[in-house]
Amino acid sequence: MIRKTKKAQSLANFVLVFFTLALVTISLFYILTKENSYDKNFNSPYVLDSVYSREEVINFYLQDIADHSVVGINSVEDKQKLIDNIKGNATKYETASGYVKNEKNEDVLADENVGIVLESMKKLNEDNVEIIVNNGKVEKISVSFDVSINSNSEDLVINYDYRKSFGPRSLVLVEE
Repeated sequence: MIRKTKKAQSLANFVLVFFTLALVTISLFYILTKENSYDKNFNSPYVLDSVYSREEVINFYLQDIADHSVVGINSVEDKQKLIDNIKGNATKYETASGYVKNEKNEDVLADENVGIVLESMKKLNEDNVEIIVNNGKVEKISVSFDVSINSNSEDLVINYDYRKSFGPRSLVLVEE
């Protein structure tokens, strides 16, 4: 019969307790030293939330412009006409927004989101437009916009760039 020795068991208990105490001590020391290095407090969730809400407003404007710009588009060759329609509809937003004076006494758009929409219109060209025609009927119209939203907070600067494609919600507007 094999007998267990109590000396081997007490050595294992000692090693377990020793390493546990060492781990707790090192962890507390690390936490105390790292805690002192964080001295800034910023509200990044609120800033990000404002950027995302601006994105939704801008996407609404772009979708509305895309919906109203497809009237009279009947062929693939109408890409430039579609771009002209889009830019014309965008100027309606510019007129509706109006202008105000900023801190530097410069005229700026009252609605910053409209300014972002108009800036994305400047980058619009025929490569951003896709028109698919099947049997003389327009099946799909897609317009891609490059949008850049900038937000400056106290200590946080966010530059959010994205590319979004829009098509009219229905192509009933296209048929004459």
